[in-house]
Amino acid sequence: MGLAAATKSGIVVSVDAPGRRIVLRHGQTETAYHVPESAVVMVARAACGLDRLEVGASVTIRYRIEASEPHRAYDLTDSATWPWLVRMRREINGGVIREVNERGIVFEDAKYHGVLSYRVTDKTLIEVGDARSLAELKPQMTVFVAPRLLPNGQAMARAISSTHEGAARLRERTMPTVTGTVRAVDGARRSVELDTRAGDRRVVRLANPCVVRRDGKDVPISQLRVGQWVTVHIRRLDEGEVAHRVTIGKRPKSASPKAPKPQHQ
Repeated sequence: MGLAAATKSGIVVSVDAPGRRIVLRHGQTETAYHVPESAVVMVARAACGLDRLEVGASVTIRYRIEASEPHRAYDLTDSATWPWLVRMRREINGGVIREVNERGIVFEDAKYHGVLSYRVTDKTLIEVGDARSLAELKPQMTVFVAPRLLPNGQAMARAISSTHEGAARLRERTMPTVTGTVRAVDGARRSVELDTRAGDRRVVRLANPCVVRRDGKDVPISQLRVGQWVTVHIRRLDEGEVAHRVTIGKRPKSASPKAPKPQHQ
């Protein structure tokens, strides 16, 4: 089991920038933290050095709970930056690419003009004009980024697109499950075609065997019907996506149909 993480707000009591150490007051208690080079430190929605944090400032810290002090910090920001950072790591955000480097992009969001770096890997799906890879992205491109928070606290781009809807569809393609309406079932080819919740249209092969569940019970694949609301659990193999489980459910009221976009071959 890994050590637990926690998030707290506090007031800066002292900062030792060369020693990578900070002391915060939480209520009546003072706590020491180690802030490694890998930690995310931000003030005014931009990355900065530990020395930018002033005594008396109100901050938020996310840290690993250690058996004794100092606790190891993952993130440390001024209080105004913290909700912005959470949103940038969880939600699709629009803005402008400020820089492209070998690790990813530096992104400025359109609403608050905060700046955050996103890692871009071979797992990131990219559709920005004709660009389909990190090497084809350019500064000043207007994009929407679908993020993922990595275990080390850094942010990764799951998907980068020219539109919010495109980023949502691409993000859905990176997930282990996809939910939507059955458009077609091909028994001979053991495949199901879906109009997905994000507005995509996808054909997924069914594994042999593939478990189909309805009302908490296993049912034959023959019970899959056009128009059903399903959740498909996917494994990604060398030969493509394969569904190993399909759950037939009820369409939630919040799931309004979206017009599917053509697939990119």
